[in-house]
Amino acid sequence: MKELLTQLDEIISRTGVSYAKAKEVLEAHDGDVLQAIIAIEQENEKDASFCALKEMMEKSKNSKIKILKDGQQIGEIPLTAGIVGLVGTLMLPRFTAVGAVGSLAAIFNNISMQIEKPTEKNETKEAFTGSQTLTV
Repeated sequence: MKELLTQLDEIISRTGVSYAKAKEVLEAHDGDVLQAIIAIEQENEKDASFCALKEMMEKSKNSKIKILKDGQQIGEIPLTAGIVGLVGTLMLPRFTAVGAVGSLAAIFNNISMQIEKPTEKNETKEAFTGSQTLTV
């Protein structure tokens, strides 16, 4: 019993989880403290990534991606849809190649994107075109 408490205390001190969570993960890893700590860290990293993505989506819900050809707008999509598409492309390797080919085709056809955030009173309007940030 004392050994179990020592193991749980070690897991808790390194990860900050509750006793219940530490015990659950330790049992799932057959008493291997190191593997339990690694599993908790990996779970925390996934949670942090999800929270960061969720926060980014919330901040971008009113922003737009404008698609321009020779300076003239030819399309517009919500920035949130662009983020979802980018994440999907990066997660699925076969779509990464399609995205790369599409990007090259856009560059050769003088197509650019502009990201616009909505403006508040007394705020400047920011636009991102190509690889430069412009204040309009």
